[in-house]
Amino acid sequence: MTKKELRAAMRRRNLGMDAAERAEASRRIFGRAGRLEAFGAARTVGVFCSLPDEPDTAETLARWSAVKRIVVPRVEGDVMRFCEYDPQTLRPGAFGIAEPGPESTISFLSSNSDINLFQTASLAICKLLQLNIRQKN
Repeated sequence: MTKKELRAAMRRRNLGMDAAERAEASRRIFGRAGRLEAFGAARTVGVFCSLPDEPDTAETLARWSAVKRIVVPRVEGDVMRFCEYDPQTLRPGAFGIAEPGPESTISFLSSNSDINLFQTASLAICKLLQLNIRQKN
């Protein structure tokens, strides 16, 4: 199976989940990430907002922003800027991914290395993590 075929198969599978299944899978995936030692030690966590065929990050963003500094990316041409997470500023951006609008506060990071932990979703990797979590529970 090629990478393109695998992505298409995973997209179909993820989109085939009903809302309750997707919410539960997302809770398990991000719950596990939230229990990592690296998350506990992190001061600033970068999070990509999810697409419909990825684990949903909305609940995680709300929960994590209560205990951590959360930054989310905004694409400006060829540059990715990190902004403080504020759900009121999110707008459809590059590739239809929610990102902070122009009124959002740009995070003045001295470098991307100031982000101690970065959560990102990926079609196949997230599904593999989900399977791994199911096998351990």
